[in-house]
Formats: sequence, structure tokens, C-alpha cells
Amino acid sequence: MQYQARVIATTFVSTGLRLSELTSLQVGDVDFHNSVIYGRHTKTQKSRILPISTSLRSMSIEWVAYRQAELIF
Repeated sequence: MQYQARVIATTFVSTGLRLSELTSLQVGDVDFHNSVIYGRHTKTQKSRILPISTSLRSMSIEWVAYRQAELIF
């Protein structure tokens, strides 16, 4: 649970995603190869591309492998 909170907090602060965007984030929205998140579920219905840091990328890969679900959080 502590690791989940760390990944959520890091993603939230690093990307500027709104809470609703964060909670609807799916594995397919993250491009681990190019280190970006595709914001598809935005308040304004406009897609956006958000770069992620190497450390957030690594944390996200570990979390997705552990969680094994379509929704990341």
C-alpha cells in the first residue's frame, strides 16, 4: 500500500494530471518506450501528451507488473 501511495503521489505531482484523469488512467495510456502519458480522459475532452521522468517510468513499470489490471490505480 505504501508503494502504491508513492507511485500515485509521484505521478500526480510530476504530470499535473487532475484527480479524475489519474484515477481513469489505463495501461494503454502510458507509452513506456517513449516515456509519455497520453491524457485521453481530460476535463476539456482534448487529448494531451505528458512526458514522464525516468524514475516515474521505472516506478510505473513495476507497479503495472504488480497490479496486473487495465486501470493503473
